[in-house]
Amino acid sequence: MRYNPKLPDEGINSKDSTFFHDFLKYSVQLFATLLILVVAANFIVDFAISHLSVESEKYLAKKLHLEGFYDAKKSKYLSDVATRLYACSNLPYDINISIINEESPNAFAAAGGEIFVTQGLLDKVESENELSFVIGHELGHFKHRDHLKAIGHNIIFQSIGSLLGFESNGGVNLFLNFGNSLYSQKAELQADLYGLDMMECAYGNAVDTLSFFEKMDDKQSWKYIGATHPDFGKRIASLKREIQKRGLDTRAKPVKLKPFY
Repeated sequence: MRYNPKLPDEGINSKDSTFFHDFLKYSVQLFATLLILVVAANFIVDFAISHLSVESEKYLAKKLHLEGFYDAKKSKYLSDVATRLYACSNLPYDINISIINEESPNAFAAAGGEIFVTQGLLDKVESENELSFVIGHELGHFKHRDHLKAIGHNIIFQSIGSLLGFESNGGVNLFLNFGNSLYSQKAELQADLYGLDMMECAYGNAVDTLSFFEKMDDKQSWKYIGATHPDFGKRIASLKREIQKRGLDTRAKPVKLKPFY
């Protein structure tokens, strides 16, 4: 057999793909893997929380020592309003409301049936209907167990980042935080609609269900990209659609707000 020497093929030491092509391919694979992990983990958390017993939640509430971080001063009027809404909620445990001495208008639900309302929010509302919708929104978080799911999701997102060694990777952390914010915003919109359910049941109308959000709306929706709450304009539009769909009255006389003592 005769040997015929020849030059090597052109491009034998070069790749068919470019660096940018490889970077893009591996980035897509990475984020696709992260997306699958996040969706699967969130499904597991939601399933587990949905089947968590009330007794276990109360035990968790004691372990978190939430009452130690807040001013536990009660308001009888707030309790009366909550009781009226509670009768419509069919929740499996009692609800307690405490006032936090903070200027920022806010309210949130915590494990064990605790609702915390800031003095700043009480200073901002102008009718019992307006206050009731805020409380009804928090009852929605209890109904959907969002307060517990949020804890589980935060743990999941942090754990995924740590296990994969992405604590210092800004792009990955941004992706994880953005995914968490999308879930949180969806939960807030659902709680808004539940608050509307409570208003329809307790008052027979939708008077002042939009008032608090209208006061808070700064018309700067871009600030809420990646935030835990959707922008107020989006929340107002969602409620308006549902109010119109149900044909609820928004022009009835609101119930006068009583002083907070």
